Amino acid sequence: MNIEQKETTRVALLMGYSGWDRKNSPPIDALKDIDNYEAFLRSNKGGAWEHNEIIKLTDENLYKVRAELLKGRFKYDFAFIVYCGHGCFDTSKKCHRFEINKNDEDDVFETDILKLSKKLIFIYDSCSNEYTPMSEKLNFTKEHLNESMDPGKRDDIRKLYKKWYTSCQEQYLPFYASRIGQSAYDRDDGEGGIYSYELLNVLRNTTQSIDIVKAHQKASENIQRTLKYNNSDILQQPSDNIPENITKYLPGAIVV
Repeated sequence: MNIEQKETTRVALLMGYSGWDRKNSPPIDALKDIDNYEAFLRSNKGGAWEHNEIIKLTDENLYKVRAELLKGRFKYDFAFIVYCGHGCFDTSKKCHRFEINKNDEDDVFETDILKLSKKLIFIYDSCSNEYTPMSEKLNFTKEHLNESMDPGKRDDIRKLYKKWYTSCQEQYLPFYASRIGQSAYDRDDGEGGIYSYELLNVLRNTTQSIDIVKAHQKASENIQRTLKYNNSDILQQPSDNIPENITKYLPGAIVV
């Protein structure tokens, strides 16, 4: 699917790399979380996104990422971007980088995604360890979310969701599954990556509209509380780099 051909004011770019082409390690289930994010966005709480507004680039198709990012330069009023898979923090470029195949020279950098929109959410569910040729293994799970099929209700939700992000000032909101120097881990019960699972859980179960910053903060608190309660030795502290001069943040979940 070509970004340039899409006629819409919003775009969700969901990217997942399972490591399918790595011979020295088994593929990971990163693509399952990508399905979960798509299901949430398609739901009423997620903003009732249409199919043609969501671009999923996974594994073999990820070679299109860089070309698509360039074609879509500031084309959209709002962009929701997710990456799940192998990644790290590049100390030389001082930003996160994520892999689209086993070749390091093909890696995509966080700064590359800024071209899509001046109002942008970036969710990075991957490790933030210092760059090495091999990243940590992540496992993910698929969630099924029900959505109302009432066309009238979905139209109303889409209008309210658009009104929300249109009324926001320009902002780049990056959220990371772990702090620099840390790995990103799976849940012990096999229900997926700790961060994506908890963030989607907050968004899915909220009883009132919540912006993406508050959702991230709640997810982070829940993760730390759970790890402490379980006396876990896992060190994973979600982080962000949120501008301090923002008066209204982009949408997380909408409840009507």
